[in-house]
Amino acid sequence: MRNSRYHLRFRGSSMLSALCSTPLALCLLPLALSLLYGCTNSSPGEKADPGAFAQEEPTAAQPIANQPVEPYYIPANALRLKSNAYDHTVLLPLFPPALAGMQRNTLNGESYTMGAGLVAALSAAYSTQDRRLSVSLHDVGDQAEILSVLADWTALPEEENPAVERRSFLYKGQPALIRYGPGRMGTFNVLWNNRFVISIAGRNIGIADLERAMDELQIERLK
Repeated sequence: MRNSRYHLRFRGSSMLSALCSTPLALCLLPLALSLLYGCTNSSPGEKADPGAFAQEEPTAAQPIANQPVEPYYIPANALRLKSNAYDHTVLLPLFPPALAGMQRNTLNGESYTMGAGLVAALSAAYSTQDRRLSVSLHDVGDQAEILSVLADWTALPEEENPAVERRSFLYKGQPALIRYGPGRMGTFNVLWNNRFVISIAGRNIGIADLERAMDELQIERLK
């Protein structure tokens, strides 16, 4: 009986050695050993965790919500036109991706001839649902004589419509005008440094939205 058991054991070892000598067995052997280890170390009735051997996939870093965007400042050596106005490409980054909670939809710019020189003109549109904002910026450079055309609101007579609220004041020390009327429509205009003309027009918004948009535009960066 002892010889028979010894014979079976020897035969089994021989078969295992034979299997291990094949390339396929060498690949499957670690898996078999890990399964055997799991079976011998699990308690009765304990279920194997299907994710115990799963490796977590690396995830890309996510941007932080509401992370502030660094403001853009015009470089000292920025490209200028013959009129000393900035080229429109220099001013494009001044328009942020959002204003007063509205996302920017379009952004355009060009430099065109007006008067004896060139003027940089830019515009952007913002919206969220039915709220709308349109923003324009003109840089006339040294051509202060054409401001009467681009900033004609500085010479408008007193408001005659009692339904329209009109407020002339200094915005950060510069001439400004807010007009707001029926239909929740209004405009906010500023003449900055007797050179830049900034206009914001809104629809389905409040006066506070116009003021917030002008603040967030940070026109004090125009120098």
